[in-house]
Amino acid sequence: MIDLAPFFAARNEIIHEPALVAPTGPGTASRRQRAMDAVRTQCDDVLKFIETTIRAAATTLRTGRPRL
Repeated sequence: MIDLAPFFAARNEIIHEPALVAPTGPGTASRRQRAMDAVRTQCDDVLKFIETTIRAAATTLRTGRPRL
């Protein structure tokens, strides 16, 4: 099974951290640096998982039986 935890950890940082910063002024932009290879691998893993899920759902809909 593909470990999607690193992908979702990064996603949660991107989505939720801005909400934790007090809006006291114009603020400053800050970015977490992520290695392109790691991001690419995480995105590839998520897309593979989605593909597997969609293919399994399509098989189930066509045959009426889940493919395990």
